[in-house]
Amino acid sequence: MILGDAAYPYGLWKCIEHMRRGEKAKIMVKPKWAFRHPEYQEYLRFPPGWDEGENKEILKKRRVFYEVKLYDWVVRHDLNGDGMLIKTILDKGVGYDRPFDYDEIKIDLKLFQIVDEKEVIYLDIVDKDTLMHD
Repeated sequence: MILGDAAYPYGLWKCIEHMRRGEKAKIMVKPKWAFRHPEYQEYLRFPPGWDEGENKEILKKRRVFYEVKLYDWVVRHDLNGDGMLIKTILDKGVGYDRPFDYDEIKIDLKLFQIVDEKEVIYLDIVDKDTLMHD
């Protein structure tokens, strides 16, 4: 699940973003923030058996309850705000300093793609000195 995914009710992910690692919660979502939310009608994923006809209408009119345990999450930053440059934090760094243009850096770098659920590596650099360019 991606926090903010329109396939899930707005009220659910709004509550999840206020949870802590390891927390278990019972979440009640009123219809306006659940399956009747006007902005997400075409994207919402209804539970199996409740996705059409009278059952769908019942879900749109009643409160729903979720029991959620938040185990962990992966931090992703959309650096340009357009979905084209996304950084996923694998190991959190320390301190507040960051490199600037033309600072000499030492990096491990792997260039790869996922093809048919397999990692195809194009370039693998370990412990190399290089120069940052703008």
